Amino acid sequence: MPTSPAGRGNNRACGHARSGFTLIELLVVVTILSILSLGVGLTASGAFGQRADPAALLSEAVERARDRAVLGQGLTGLVPRGDGWQLRLRDAAGVWQDMGPVAHPRGLAVRWQIDGRAALPGFSPSGTDQPPPILFAPDGDSTPFAAALVSDRGRQDCAAPRAGGLTCD
Repeated sequence: MPTSPAGRGNNRACGHARSGFTLIELLVVVTILSILSLGVGLTASGAFGQRADPAALLSEAVERARDRAVLGQGLTGLVPRGDGWQLRLRDAAGVWQDMGPVAHPRGLAVRWQIDGRAALPGFSPSGTDQPPPILFAPDGDSTPFAAALVSDRGRQDCAAPRAGGLTCD
């Protein structure tokens, strides 16, 4: 039986075909699949991570507005919208300016009550001296309000008293 230069027998000459994969080939395939699945997993978790809880987002916005008012010793406001909210800050000239982008989580509808009365959110341009309907004062007080957040997760009712944080059920 003729041998190969490596000293092994030539199985094909005997009618035996070499079958299977080497350990190195298997390790390469497993490594490639692991890298691909990691990429898909990271991409999917990023897309799902954008779907945050609307009540948590509103609570964070209220806390940010109240902190800004207390620490900055100036009025901060919240403009209710039918699909979210907008934070505003009063500058030294008394003009209300937007504090970041409008918060409108995907698929959210919000029904607002401000100081015990139903509020119909409308367009409220920034850069005017007209104050937002919900105000946060330097002493920690705010305009009491309630918001019913309706999304694909269901309905969450949130309320903020004159003093204190936002609570949601």
